Amino acid sequence: MTQPLEVLDALVKFFSAFAPSERGFYRSDSLGRDQDKKITIQVLELSDGKPQQLDVLAVLTHRANGALFENADKLLLELANEIKLAIEKESKSINSALDGKAIEFALTESIKILPPEPQDNDAKAVFSLRVKFK
Repeated sequence: MTQPLEVLDALVKFFSAFAPSERGFYRSDSLGRDQDKKITIQVLELSDGKPQQLDVLAVLTHRANGALFENADKLLLELANEIKLAIEKESKSINSALDGKAIEFALTESIKILPPEPQDNDAKAVFSLRVKFK
């Protein structure tokens, strides 16, 4: 029987192909000095049904100030689309998604693009996901 933490670790591994990734709670201004992008996997809900289900947010944070300001929207949109396509491809792996940890892996909403704000200089793309597992 797959455990929720195993599923989270598989999600981190999946998203690490696109940017440094971690599980935990999203924090604004969390990019390190030497980072231009990062993905945080945050659990929203754990169901107790059969099969079990995790609803998660994957927050792609992209630096949008300094030298990257002029192209930040383009870079974020391109990477968000690349991730979306990979999720769609992975979701076709019925009963074997995320290295066999999930029986279903899919977006539940459109990807939200959030611009930088005065208190947070980073742009974000937010992915709402559902992962079912046994």
